[in-house]
Amino acid sequence: MKQEFYKLLLSWPKPFITDTDLSAVVGGTDASRYGLVNRALKEGLLIHIRRGLYVISVTGREISLNLFELSQFIYGPSFISLESALHYHGAIPEAIYAITAVTMKRSKEFETPMGHFFYQSVPKDQFLLGVQRVEQNMASFFLATPWRAIADLMYAKRKFWNHLNELCEDMRIEIDWIQNVDHEILEELKTKYPHKKIRETLNKFLDEIT
Repeated sequence: MKQEFYKLLLSWPKPFITDTDLSAVVGGTDASRYGLVNRALKEGLLIHIRRGLYVISVTGREISLNLFELSQFIYGPSFISLESALHYHGAIPEAIYAITAVTMKRSKEFETPMGHFFYQSVPKDQFLLGVQRVEQNMASFFLATPWRAIADLMYAKRKFWNHLNELCEDMRIEIDWIQNVDHEILEELKTKYPHKKIRETLNKFLDEIT
């Protein structure tokens, strides 16, 4: 392993690196970069996630890996939604054993050394409606607000609840919690989410809590 490449991995500002990054900072031919990457993989200094994407596992690095941030590099454009977003917001108590996200591309799953990543296709229109950018311990990722995650769940599973109580019982969400979640986001989603039945359902929920 060339010492310069080792130092690059040790000091890289993100816990993962791409072939595009390497092409920009290492230079040389594709074959020479492939040789460096292949050796780093064999020595355990890089972990292959998918084509062109690697997690850095050099001893001594202080930057921790955030799986939500990594998910957006595995498959994008995408953002964290569905069960992972609801768990992040404290809406559902159960541990989540896969990272769940939505994308404007086709649905896809990835099994990686870092875990299982599931991406559900949703409409391109209003793709970032009800989505927030989160900065967390040097990581950055996009995250659905609770009501956007619920809307995406309805779209992904084609499951519609007649009343707020049905939603809460099915998803194990505390009714007091959901009644206090941002009503402004719900107002936007019930008029702009690109699926008529979901808009109608969200409108019923809004009527129940206001």
